[in-house]
Amino acid sequence: MSGVRKSPGVWALALGIVGGAAGFFGPMILNPDANQGPMLGLFITGPGGALAGLVLGFIFRILPFTDSVRGQALVLFCTLFGAGILWFSLPEPVVLVNVVDGSIGRCYSPAKLMPDAIARWEGEVARYPNSPQRANWREDTARVVRDSPGVIVEIEVDRRNAVIEHRKPWDRGKLDARSWTAVHETGKYLGGGTCDSYPAGRHVLLALTGKGSPGWPPERLSSFLGLLELEPVPPQYSKLVN
Repeated sequence: MSGVRKSPGVWALALGIVGGAAGFFGPMILNPDANQGPMLGLFITGPGGALAGLVLGFIFRILPFTDSVRGQALVLFCTLFGAGILWFSLPEPVVLVNVVDGSIGRCYSPAKLMPDAIARWEGEVARYPNSPQRANWREDTARVVRDSPGVIVEIEVDRRNAVIEHRKPWDRGKLDARSWTAVHETGKYLGGGTCDSYPAGRHVLLALTGKGSPGWPPERLSSFLGLLELEPVPPQYSKLVN
């Protein structure tokens, strides 16, 4: 038994198994939506644990520890290593909505931004000539502007916040708000309706949303322009940020 505790190979095997198992099963159980999945254990924590175990095994073999101390140290390192992997496998909060607080500046038609947007997408198409393009996307931009109700709204943003949903086992589903962050910047967004709905100087508290779009270049106006969309803050969220 003494030789086992002094063997670097045993330390490498023990920490490698603990790291591989925790990294393999931890994300699958604790955070099934994560994209690392079992790959964390197979390619990172498993080999990393084995390497760390090999180094620690040599250290504890050289230093004049008793067999009892070596055994206790091995158990301790395995426990801490496995617990650490499981802790970092826990899911982080997910942002449900970003919120801006500020005042309305200019408001104008999306057509003013179309020439720059078309030039930007022409550059992207030139960079990836083999990517499947949406048919007649250049000619279709006039229709997209005409059929997409909305205006470009500039907001003098004073501060930002976000509503988040916790996902750890002990607080899963709990809604919370992050603290306000002062920014003092001008942002361009796509707002619904007409400019009559966005009088200059009005103080606003609005939610920012990003919505996907089919095709490439995207057919949705906000995606084509590279802008987030403005929406009222849902009542269940507004009480969290106020």
